[in-house]
Amino acid sequence: MGLYSNRCATYIKLMDINSGLKDADKCIELDPKFVKAYGRKGTCHHLMKEYHKAMKAFEDGLKLDPTNKDCLEGRQKTLNTIQMTSGASSENDEERLRHAMADPEIQQIMRDPTIVQVLRDLSEQP
Repeated sequence: MGLYSNRCATYIKLMDINSGLKDADKCIELDPKFVKAYGRKGTCHHLMKEYHKAMKAFEDGLKLDPTNKDCLEGRQKTLNTIQMTSGASSENDEERLRHAMADPEIQQIMRDPTIVQVLRDLSEQP
């Protein structure tokens, strides 16, 4: 487990975020109570601009250890980033939309007929 955790940290420093995320997930799979892995997973998601996933990872780590420095600082950094980008330009909105649409979870949600209908209704009658 320590091997995956340390390699994850190395991948983060090298900005190979996808590989780092895989190692963080492997750490959690091996030991779901290993708090450091949640902090690293949250950092990966933050760097990928998947702020909702970053927040979940940090919160999951804080459920195990409410005083964990990495999770506390990561959560605060993510909250600050969300607040700073909430009033950002439409260019950033388009970038976030492209990034979100590349996410397999979002793609699966968008294939749900109920969601498609709700979005269609909202676009026709805002």
